[in-house]
Amino acid sequence: MVLRFDVWQSSMGWIAASATDAGLKRMSLPEPNRDDAEDKIFPAQLEGDHDPDWFKPIAGLIERYLHGESVDLSVIPIDFSDAPPFFAAAWDACRSIPAGETRSYSWLAAEAGRPGAPRAAGQAMARNLIPLLIPCHRVVRADGSLGGFGGGVGLPLKKRLLAMEVAASA
Repeated sequence: MVLRFDVWQSSMGWIAASATDAGLKRMSLPEPNRDDAEDKIFPAQLEGDHDPDWFKPIAGLIERYLHGESVDLSVIPIDFSDAPPFFAAAWDACRSIPAGETRSYSWLAAEAGRPGAPRAAGQAMARNLIPLLIPCHRVVRADGSLGGFGGGVGLPLKKRLLAMEVAASA
């Protein structure tokens, strides 16, 4: 299967992504510099083909989303072929959370078929390789607090994305 990648500058920062014919495999959140974005898709740059044309429609949808438009990012295919079954189920369930809404880790675990495993659902979100398209920013703690998000970019981006989605759906 062909592996391809691209890195582009969005209105919120640099985004890198890699994909197979089946869909996206990895994607960074918007990062302040190109190197940080590229690190999120390593080793695709060594093993894959640079194919910016393949990513243009995806980059366009993501840019519209980042500008606050109501865009259905779930139309972009994702390749879960290497994912553990529970993680794939949790990621798929996460994609069903409507923009601007949140669900708890317990809800996510139940939707993924393991109602007693909210910590495992949290681990699936922590290992999410395709943030924005698997919108882990929509998953919160049972008490409604935001919890963790996105490594270095963290909670300010989670708050910003949720607020942007609420505004777009109003």
